[in-house]
Amino acid sequence: MTSNTLLLCTLVAIFTSLIAVPCSIFVTMFDFYGRKFFSWALCLSLAFPIYVYAFIFVGAFEYSSPLATFFRDLNLSLPSIKNLYGASLIMSMALFPYIFLLAKAQLATMGVGLFKAAKTLGKTNTQTIIKVIIPSLWPTILAGILLVMLETIADFGGVSTLNVNTFTVGIY
Repeated sequence: MTSNTLLLCTLVAIFTSLIAVPCSIFVTMFDFYGRKFFSWALCLSLAFPIYVYAFIFVGAFEYSSPLATFFRDLNLSLPSIKNLYGASLIMSMALFPYIFLLAKAQLATMGVGLFKAAKTLGKTNTQTIIKVIIPSLWPTILAGILLVMLETIADFGGVSTLNVNTFTVGIY
């Protein structure tokens, strides 16, 4: 139980960071068609609890689902998502707005100025993001990761739907 909880927290922290940080950088720093839409639409996954996402994914990937039947017709089999890794991906997709919103707010206050200053020093967009923007976001990212990990530890519905034994399942 302890190892499952720690591994789930670690995987969710990694996956949410990999989703949220690039999304917040693109939405805040670059101008593209649909930017305003994505700025608020990427927050919508907070509207539903994790167990709703778990139930949807279990239904979509179970053996008799249309998706699984389609892949079986192509002689491909879908792996089960009722494990620790499936739970970490589903929870990451549900919880990434915690980091996204914090990083977007931080970038809106100081990121554009830093980005333009680094660009005037001859850095490319990629160099600027890797060497200037991401290091300045570390405190914000760590705060978001802490929120995500606490939410992961506190979740009962999602992990019980996905058959992952964690602290909350054990306490229940």
